[in-house]
Amino acid sequence: MRLRLKSAPKRNSSVLRAEHSLDSEKLFASLTGQTRVALAVSGGSDSIAMMLLAKAWASAAQNLPYLVVLTVDHDLRAASASEALQVAAWCEDIGLPHEILRWQHNKPKTGIQAKARQARYDLMAAWCANNGVSSLLTGHTADDQAETVLMRSSRTATAASMAGIWPERDWNGIRIVRPLLNMRRDDLRQYLKLNHQSWIEDPSNEDTRFERVRIRQSLKGEVGNLVLQAQTAQAEFRLEQESAYTWCEQNLHIHDQGFARFSRAEFQKLSLGAQDLIIQRLLGLCGMQNSVELVKRKNLLNWLVEPLGSRRSLGGAVFSKRQLEVVVGREPGRKPPQSILIPDSGEVIWDGRFRVVGPVGAIVIPQPTKPRQKDIPAFVQATLPVVVVDGHILNEGVKCEFLRH
Repeated sequence: MRLRLKSAPKRNSSVLRAEHSLDSEKLFASLTGQTRVALAVSGGSDSIAMMLLAKAWASAAQNLPYLVVLTVDHDLRAASASEALQVAAWCEDIGLPHEILRWQHNKPKTGIQAKARQARYDLMAAWCANNGVSSLLTGHTADDQAETVLMRSSRTATAASMAGIWPERDWNGIRIVRPLLNMRRDDLRQYLKLNHQSWIEDPSNEDTRFERVRIRQSLKGEVGNLVLQAQTAQAEFRLEQESAYTWCEQNLHIHDQGFARFSRAEFQKLSLGAQDLIIQRLLGLCGMQNSVELVKRKNLLNWLVEPLGSRRSLGGAVFSKRQLEVVVGREPGRKPPQSILIPDSGEVIWDGRFRVVGPVGAIVIPQPTKPRQKDIPAFVQATLPVVVVDGHILNEGVKCEFLRH
């Protein structure tokens, strides 16, 4: 399949046009001092412009940073392999090393763009981690931000959602940086034309089966306002994060036995956004799922402020309402296998939350609910581990450490 390149006169690969107004030093200021930086480049105009600008920045930097370009071949279109090779050729023109990462999959039928995005970031983050690269740059623009905000506004108006694309994020321990987030796509394409650089047009960008494409086609003069909405929401979300963090430091009591408790009255003083952040933390602390749908979290928040109801589960965690407080722990029905053998290392991870140390060959099982342990809810006790040898629970020579404290 023939590549669809946006044509431009053949460029002189040894120089970038100095007359262009884009300030690469300012765009990449947050990367000052970085020695190894990866660029996510698909071949589209945004990522190709980022690549040229990053090259100009690196060339002018006092301590020349090492740049490497990563292209993910999703194998979702016939041209994907040849497009990746075209990016490799452009990289060779300007003297940048290039790696092609291939997504191995079984041709997803639904949620294609979301699954491809997840795979793309997972592959690139893993490559960075394995090659000593701590920062990965992507070519997201103000146009992408506007599209994201408009898409999300039809579902929810929370600050977390309306914040859209963040300038920086973490992905599996790798710092994701978006230096072009305030740039317009048309300006970047003008920059490419001035530098006689072609780019690849992805036909899926015209496929109206995808929501983002429909949103993109409907955008007119709204981009600036939508970007401003995202920036405002990001500021609001940061305040919610600070509020939730401070509240947790002062009011959330986490026990070594893997459960937490907090005052109902103090919790109700928080904004809904801060409450939701705390619920997400509690799910990560006591539950089995790091991510639970917003609508389910909202239902739980509504239930927590109601006077009726004593217990509710979500994401593998139990929320137990008492008169003055809420106790949160693992849901007993979601406990791990009935027994785990302690290997030669002398330790085993129980339920992904506890490190259990004991004699080699001993068995780790869920703790019996009788006799009852003082100050530990029965539903929590049923999910705690104990070490057993010849049918007897060991109390000496064993250690149980809560890893998520």
